[in-house]
Amino acid sequence: MSKQTKWVAIALALSIAVNIFMVGLSLGKNLIGGKQNGRPPHAEGLNARALGRYLSDDERTAMRDLLDGERREIGRSMRRLRQNEEEIRAVFRAEEINQKKLQDLIAEHETLVTESRAKLQRKLFDFMATLDPETRRALADDLFKPPHRRGRGADGRRPPPPHEGDGFGPRRR
Repeated sequence: MSKQTKWVAIALALSIAVNIFMVGLSLGKNLIGGKQNGRPPHAEGLNARALGRYLSDDERTAMRDLLDGERREIGRSMRRLRQNEEEIRAVFRAEEINQKKLQDLIAEHETLVTESRAKLQRKLFDFMATLDPETRRALADDLFKPPHRRGRGADGRRPPPPHEGDGFGPRRR
């Protein structure tokens, strides 16, 4: 085998290896699915993006108009939530943790999260009530499905850890 033939064979082998890798990457991403931005493809519960999959263009426009009307209120609540998170960070960064202040901030954080989510869900539920029966049924079937999880087990979840010890691994004796 001459030097030129040897280099052509090496280049061909590398090309085939890269092609096989790219086909595997493409199949893995497109057929099997995967996480997008660290989140499962279908988020848990009701959200505007999940709702939008079922809507026609006119219905999407109506939903967008509804949410645009709430944009200022949503923005205010999100700013207050970020401010609260900064205050919590400041408590954790301090030399001494003020437990009372931390507990108050955590309680406020829980309230802010619950209220903002409840307001938005209420708007989306009210909007859903105006949709045609076929779309409402499809949404109702998909409304509170847990996110898709891959793994072992009939329901897609991994089996629970063994009941020995504290759940952090096997006991050393």
